[in-house]
Amino acid sequence: KLNDTLKAEGYARAYSGATIDGASVSYRVVRVANFPIWWWYRWGSYPTSTEMEITSGVTQTDALGKFNISFQAVPDLSVDRSSDPVFDYTIYADVTDINGETHSSTTTVSVGYKSLRIGVPVSNINRDQITPSGKEFTINSTNLAGEFEAARGIIKIYELKSPAKAFRNRMWEQADRALYTREQYYQLFPYDPYEDEGNKYKWARGTEVFVLNFDTEQKKNFTLENLNTWNPGEYVLEATAIDKSGQEVKELSYFTLYAPSSKTIPFVQVHYFQGVQLTAEPGEKATFVSGTADKKI
Repeated sequence: KLNDTLKAEGYARAYSGATIDGASVSYRVVRVANFPIWWWYRWGSYPTSTEMEITSGVTQTDALGKFNISFQAVPDLSVDRSSDPVFDYTIYADVTDINGETHSSTTTVSVGYKSLRIGVPVSNINRDQITPSGKEFTINSTNLAGEFEAARGIIKIYELKSPAKAFRNRMWEQADRALYTREQYYQLFPYDPYEDEGNKYKWARGTEVFVLNFDTEQKKNFTLENLNTWNPGEYVLEATAIDKSGQEVKELSYFTLYAPSSKTIPFVQVHYFQGVQLTAEPGEKATFVSGTADKKI
C-alpha cells in the first residue's frame, strides 16, 4: 500500500552462475505517476506529476550475492486521489565487483490507492463479419503487478448519442466564456463546434444494450450474441468491480460498430474512414470503407 515500506531483493551472479559477494551496489528509486486511459478519453490530457527520486544510497551483496533495497512508497499528494493514479517506483541498481566491473539492472513496483485493474479489450467491430454464435470477449482482472486476481463486477454497454450534424475541425481555441447561446452560435458559424461536439468521448450515453454480472474466478470471457442486430454507431463499455479494500474500480472502452454493407456511416462525420482488410498479399484485395454525412461532397 502507499506509504508502506517496500523491500526489493536483488542478486549478483557471475556468468558462470557463481554468486558475487562483497560487491558494491549503488541504487536509487524514482517515482512516476500513471493515470487510467479514461482521463485522456474525457479531457484529452493527464494530470501532471513530476518525476521524483524517493531515495538513493549504497549497499553491499552478502555471502549469497544478495542485496536488499528498502524504500517508502511515498505518493504525490499534489495529485487528486479521485484521478485513480498508480505510482510506479523504478529501482535502478548498479553492481560493481572487486575487479571494478559494473552491471546494471532495473525493476518497477506499482502501487496505487486501489489494488485492482479491470478491463475488457475491445476494438472496432465489423457487424457484417459477426457469426450467429456472436463474438467473444475476455475480461482482464489483475493486481497492479499484472498478475491475475479474481474479481466480481458488472459490465454494461451503452450506445452513444452522436451530434445531429457534422462539424469541421476547430479553427480557433475553445473560448472559456460564451457570448452566444448554442443556437445563436450555430446560426453564425454553422460548421464550427460550439464546445466539443466532435469528441465522442464526451457524448451522452443513450440506450443500454448489454449488461452482465461477472466473476473472473469462474469465467474470464463472455459472448455478445446479438451484435448483428445492433445499430452501427459509437458505443462505450464500462467494466466495474470492487477491490480487496472495498473501493470501486472502473474502466471504460470505446468502440465503433460499423457495417460495410450499410448505406450510411455509423455516425455523423464529414469524412469517415474505416479499414476492413488493410493487409493483403500480392493479388489479393485490400478493403476500406469511406463516407460522409454531408450531401454535397
